[in-house]
Amino acid sequence: MPVLVLLYEEPRGDGSCTQEYQRMVNGVCESGKKEVISRVNFKKNGLDYCRTTYRWKWSDNATSGMIIEELPGMCTNPNEP
Repeated sequence: MPVLVLLYEEPRGDGSCTQEYQRMVNGVCESGKKEVISRVNFKKNGLDYCRTTYRWKWSDNATSGMIIEELPGMCTNPNEP
């Protein structure tokens, strides 16, 4: 089960944007581009996990806060965005 930690939540406008990657831009609900900041392998209860830190960026250059996701298994490209 993935673990998501949202460090900052921005209001999503009129309610039509319902996903973490969506935001109102110029009156339109827009899906942002995922920008990976880092990927790090670590152990949790003796099992391999990958911690990815990322944020969303929209066409008006606004960004979300940093989001941390922890998934079981090794990172495909650790320490590279």
